[in-house]
Amino acid sequence: MTVFLYNHQHYFPLSTNIMHSLATVALGAFAIIFFCAALIVGLIVLKKYQTEKDRLKQRAKKKPKNEN
Repeated sequence: MTVFLYNHQHYFPLSTNIMHSLATVALGAFAIIFFCAALIVGLIVLKKYQTEKDRLKQRAKKKPKNEN
């Protein structure tokens, strides 16, 4: 009596490997896009912080000092 043991790759030799690789590529692409978006948002926030800091510095220079 012969017993044949098959794993899932025997029945679907290419489809599961392709699906796993597509999922990996999609996950990697999502991670790259998310990282780039976070980087862009971080740079925008940093730029706004810097301009606000400069604006407050200029305002402090223009404001006359109270000498009592």
